[in-house]
Amino acid sequence: MTQPSEIHGATSVTVHSNVVKASVTLTGAHVAPVVFTEAGTSVEPYSLAPWQPGEIAGIDRLLKSLPPRINDEALIRLKLDAAYLLFDTNGACAEVRRALGVSRSEAAQRGQAFCLAIAGDGGKAELSLRLLSEQG
Repeated sequence: MTQPSEIHGATSVTVHSNVVKASVTLTGAHVAPVVFTEAGTSVEPYSLAPWQPGEIAGIDRLLKSLPPRINDEALIRLKLDAAYLLFDTNGACAEVRRALGVSRSEAAQRGQAFCLAIAGDGGKAELSLRLLSEQG
């Protein structure tokens, strides 16, 4: 395992063997990039977003420019997914708070459980998910 370093804008460590090399972020344990090597040939099956952490404002502006006929639930899900993919847990939790102010969508409720868990409140996170699953 390597010392932590910045990889695609996220603090990560890299682990490797004679067949695979993978970088794992310290925040969220996201795995990317991954390189498999066999018989001198390398394959990188995972792709990375073409933006860097902290650029959620640009993505948010893009999402806000979408036509209003797009389902609000879809927009909430896209905004949260963008933040998660950017490893931007602060941005994701801010979006969850905004979303819960206007909607009780499933994506916002799952996001709330995620934010509770990363804030160290596993009991409330588990209860939140349990209640959500009972709602169907």
